[in-house]
Amino acid sequence: MEQISIIIDQMLMFAIMIAIGAVAAKMKVFTPDNLKVIANLISKILLPAMILTLIPSSGTRQTLFDSIPILLASFAILFVLLFLGRLTGLLFRLKGNTLDVHTADMAFGNARFIGLPIIEELYGPLGVLTVSMYSLIDQLLLYTVGMFLLTDKERKEGQYKFNLKNMLNPTLFAVIAGFILLFFNVKMEGVFFNSITSLGGTAKYVAMVYLGGSLYYMGVKGIFKRPSVLSIVAVKLIAFPLLVYLVLNATGWFDPSVVMSLVILSAIPVMNNTAVLARVEGSDHEYASTAIFVTTILFMVTMPLVMYLITLF
Repeated sequence: MEQISIIIDQMLMFAIMIAIGAVAAKMKVFTPDNLKVIANLISKILLPAMILTLIPSSGTRQTLFDSIPILLASFAILFVLLFLGRLTGLLFRLKGNTLDVHTADMAFGNARFIGLPIIEELYGPLGVLTVSMYSLIDQLLLYTVGMFLLTDKERKEGQYKFNLKNMLNPTLFAVIAGFILLFFNVKMEGVFFNSITSLGGTAKYVAMVYLGGSLYYMGVKGIFKRPSVLSIVAVKLIAFPLLVYLVLNATGWFDPSVVMSLVILSAIPVMNNTAVLARVEGSDHEYASTAIFVTTILFMVTMPLVMYLITLF
């Protein structure tokens, strides 16, 4: 019950931060242009700083080796979500680009802006290590399978090519650097690391305020015209995380904190980048934006619900 109380507190803080971001956008403190700047600040500086300083604190070199099964679990989670996305899309008779975007939306969650801050608050360095392992697989699939799904159908034939450069970003470099520091048991001490730690500590607050501003500009247009989006809520935000908990808990392979971190990663809202990539690649970006809006708002209710249902097992 203590965990549920913490989650509820986190969701309330999440809601307040989102509201502040939305009000800031309403007051024109945030504009679409400066939101892009803030997104870059978060993804290229603040979140990498958090990851870089927390991974080395997650344990010992043996912890790193023991975490290899997390990679396998992450791949399995994302693969099943892709399958469920395709299945639910077909059940709602979606076609073409919309079906592909729906499939991607089901699989790829907002691990960096939402999952990482919440998991860090709940499970500390070990949770951050889990998110980092998950992110390696998430990014690999996003820029291969995900890019294929988010590219306009007419442009797919013979035109999509995997580009390794798309995967190279500060977050990935921070994960790799964190693993190296953990492997060599480097102590996170001194003015430099203390400064980076303080910087990373602001990530969760800035990210949530940013989300509020971003959601304000998305608006609610088209929600009732896209009932299939609710299947993402039912499956990704509620049913599937419960299945992940039951399966991983039954194996006995993972620390409880790792299990719960993977449950949360399975239950987070749709990744913001799906709308961005869909727009760039000429696909159904409006569907992706609708899915992001709906899942982000309802996540504040579904996450405490999932945590409560887990206590009943």
